[in-house]
Parts: sequence; C-alpha cells; structure tokens
Amino acid sequence: MINNENISNNSEVLIKPKIMIVTGNVEDLNIAVELVVSEGYQALPATNGLEAINVFDRENPAVVIMDVLLKDMDGYEVSRIINDLSKDKFVPVIFVPEFDTIEAKVKCHENGGVGLLIKPFNKTIFKSKIHTFISLSTLYSSNNYQRQELERHNKELKQNYEVASNVFKKVMHSDALNSSAIKYSLTPVAIFNGDILLAAYRPCGQLQVMLGDFTGHGISAAIGAIPVADIFYGMTAKGFGLADILEEINNKMLRILPRGLFLAACFFEYNAENNMLILWNAGLPGVLIYNENESKVTEMFPSKNYPLGISSDIQTTNSIEIYCVKEGDRLLMFTDGVIDIRNKEKELYGEDRVIIDIENSKTKWLTDCLLEKLSEYSNNEKTDDTTLFEISFNVIDKPVEAQKNNFYPQPLLNTSWKLEYIFGAQTLKSFDPIPGIIQTIMEMQKLQKHKQDIFLIIRELFLNALDHGLLELDSRLKQGAKGFSYYLREKQNRLTKLEHGRVIIKIEHLGHAEGGLLQIEIEDSGNGFICEEITRQLDSNELHYGRGILLVNAVCETLTFIQPGNHAKATYRWANTT
Repeated sequence: MINNENISNNSEVLIKPKIMIVTGNVEDLNIAVELVVSEGYQALPATNGLEAINVFDRENPAVVIMDVLLKDMDGYEVSRIINDLSKDKFVPVIFVPEFDTIEAKVKCHENGGVGLLIKPFNKTIFKSKIHTFISLSTLYSSNNYQRQELERHNKELKQNYEVASNVFKKVMHSDALNSSAIKYSLTPVAIFNGDILLAAYRPCGQLQVMLGDFTGHGISAAIGAIPVADIFYGMTAKGFGLADILEEINNKMLRILPRGLFLAACFFEYNAENNMLILWNAGLPGVLIYNENESKVTEMFPSKNYPLGISSDIQTTNSIEIYCVKEGDRLLMFTDGVIDIRNKEKELYGEDRVIIDIENSKTKWLTDCLLEKLSEYSNNEKTDDTTLFEISFNVIDKPVEAQKNNFYPQPLLNTSWKLEYIFGAQTLKSFDPIPGIIQTIMEMQKLQKHKQDIFLIIRELFLNALDHGLLELDSRLKQGAKGFSYYLREKQNRLTKLEHGRVIIKIEHLGHAEGGLLQIEIEDSGNGFICEEITRQLDSNELHYGRGILLVNAVCETLTFIQPGNHAKATYRWANTT
C-alpha cells in the first residue's frame, strides 16, 4: 500500500514544488515518495499511465519521475502525452528504465527525458537529481514568466506607441499643408523626431508656417513638439501674429522643457493681399527664394537669432526680414539634416551644393530635385531627421483664402448685447487686444462662419487708430520690402516711447430671428488721419499699403469716418444660413 502518512496535508504543502512519481511497483513508489517528502517537496503518486495523465493535468507538477514499464501503457508514451499537456511549460521528466543501458539512455533523450534513475534507488543520487531538476524547472518557469511579461509589456508599448504616433501626426499636420501651392517632405530617422512643420491661416487669410528642429533625436527631441504646435495653431486661429506666437512659444519652452532642449526655427507669414512676406530665422539654414523665371536663387535669408528656448529675450521686430514676392518666386526652407548629410568620403552636402542643385533642377518641384540628389549623395543612408518645405507664390492669382472648417456652430438668434473696451498707452505698448475680443464675440454669438470678416473689420480699424491716429505713421512708408521693414521698426520705436493716448472699442449686437447686425465703433485720442482711401476702387490699388480700409469697406454694410478721422463706425450684417 501507499504510505500516505508521508504525504503531508499541511497547508504549507501547497506552496512546495510538486513531484509526480509514476510506477506500478508499490514498494518503489513508497520509497520514492518518502525520499521526495523528506527533501521538502510535495509527492504526487500515480500507479499507471491514465492516472498519471489525470494527476498531471490536475496538479501541474514541476518534475516527473516516470517508470518506463507500466501496466496500461509504456512510460515513453505517457511522457509524450503530458509533454503535449504542458504546452509551453518545461517539465523535466526523469525516466526509470528496467536496465541501465546505452539503449535506455538513447530512448530517454528521444522521448524528451532529461535523465535516468536506476533501481534500486540510490538516495544520494535520487536527492541530487530531484534538487537539480526542481531548480531547472523553477528557473525555466521564472524565465518563462519574464518572457511572457516582456511580451505583454512589448505589446502594450506597441499599442501605446501607435496611439501616441497617431496623436503626434494629427497634432503636427494640418489641412493648410495640403495646398496645391505647397510641397513638403518629412524624412525622420524614427516616428518620433525633432523636426516639426506647422501651417495655418490667420482669420484674415495670411498663411503662417513654422519649420522647426529640436535638439537631439527620438522621443526626447519630440517632447516639445506638442506644446509648440498647440500654441501655434491656437494663437494663429485667434489672429495672433508672428511676434506674439514666437514669444509665447519661447516662454512655454523655458517653463516646461528641460535645459538644453531648444528649437531652431524659421517662421514666415505670407500676405497674398499685398504679396508681402515676413520672415524670422533662428538657427536654421538660410531660407532661399528661387525665381523660376530667372532659374536662380535671388534671395537668401540666413539665421539672425538664437534658437527658441535659450533666452527669455528674443528679438523679433528688429530681426524680421521683409520681402516683396515677385511673379515666379518660390520659397524653400529646410532643416540642418539636409546640409549635414555626408557622402562616403564624409564630406558635408552643404548649403552651396543645395543652391547649385536647385538652380540646375529640371523637376517641377525643387524638393523633388533635392531629395533625389540627397539620396544619391548619401547612398540612401539616414543619420538625421530631414525636412524640406517649398511654396510656390503666384502673384497674379487671387488672394489665398483662410481654410474654413466644414462645420460651424449654430449662431445665436434674437440676442442683443454691448461691449466696450478702453486701452491706454501702457496697455497698447505690450498687448494686442484684437484676438481676445474676437474670441469673446465667437463665444457669445457663435459667429465662427463670419469670423474672417469680423476679424478683418476690427483689426484694420484698430490698426488704423493705433498706427495712424496715436503713432502718426504714414502708410506710404510701406512701399517695397525695405519700406515695410522700416515701417515696422518705426512703429515699435514709437510704441516704446508712447506715454499718452487711448483707443476705445465699442461693439453692439442687435439680433433678430433671421440674423443680426454688428455695430462697431473705434475711436482714438489722436489728431485724426486722412480717409480718402475709401473712395478708391480696391482693384485699382496696386500699392503695398492702403488696402486694409478698402477691404473693410467691401465687407461692411456701412463704413464712415467722423472728422478729423479718429472715429470710425462700421456696420456688419449677418444672416443665418445653414
């Protein structure tokens, strides 16, 4: 009989490794059970093959001692069955053959055994082998668990990576880049990278584009991309311009990003109304203007500023470039990954080679030519993120219109309200109030569909009050790129010195069942300015100045100036259309 007294029913047994002993010889079974229990393991006895299979399936032992001679089937067959039951778990099987022969050892290995025990059992050898194979089983189980955990972790990491990648792509890219006038190429070393390309339209239609290159590579470089993109798109949609956006990005980077992570960037704004390009380069290679009619690079705008995220003192007004776009002009900008590409001799591609290659280009897009040349030069080896952006300006086309969302909230009907703002000299020196006012109107009245027109009216009337009324600037200064640049610098100088004066903005909305009427008044404390621009025809004005009031007049129901010209009144009627 089986000596069950040697099998402890103590709860501690449940945490001890289990060893299944399979033999039809009761005496051998009792000896083996006693040796197993004496070493602190739990013994699982079975007297035939079928019982062994059931016990194995139920108890999941760590090691099996298998007699090859059983009444119902041989031990080798039982071993193959329990091996199938164990699936991916490693369970060492120690065979007990009738004789210690070479043939027995061969059959042991052929049937998945790890060793032999010979009867009568030698206690020392028996104990040594079960200790060895329990340790081996435990080690394998631990490794298997770690492997499963690693696979689970990798699967979870892959899922998170895919989610983050989709979010990253959606945040980085906008519909503005899908214009037929734009061609760009992003060639990252990894999905998460330090290059960013952002583009969006201001409410008045100016296209703003930002190309940036964070220090480093991978996730550590990409960590700053989302806050930068969030600021760029959010502030552009509200109507903020280049200087305000750059200042906010720089401050945000200094607040939240680790020291040493900075952003080399180029930011430009293109106004198709006057074909004027405003550009600011901080740490990127020179921005090129290529004229397709002349088949050569006609202008180059090198970096004049420190990258963002280094210093709280960034220069915008005094370091921007102004360029008057001509027919046939294209703008090309790229990250330093382009010029830093090396050939097999370790020679840099360089800016000079970029200019040579695009001036000899036969392709429609300069970017296609450069990508082909870069691939040949580097033998298709990638060592850095590379991004190229190209826009083709066509000055005889109609002005670029702001991208509009297909969905707009339903405007509020039958609502009436009034707003009044008074801005003194100190506020005007450091704050642009227009985006905030527009945002308030949008939230109160839900006029997103009319945002472009409303922004144009309030912005242009405010700028006329500030520039011409308080600062007494003459629009005729803005003739040509140099004149425009001088105008901006002079405006900043006069703002800095402004000590007195104010601008009052009054907005009243009169709503009805089918729409509403916005009454807008903007008055400054200046001496007034000449308003004869209103009498001119918009299409006949080919100058780079004086078009703002004409555009306002075109979208307003009425526009009047009260003498001496420091008080403007405009009405804008909107209808509820679905």
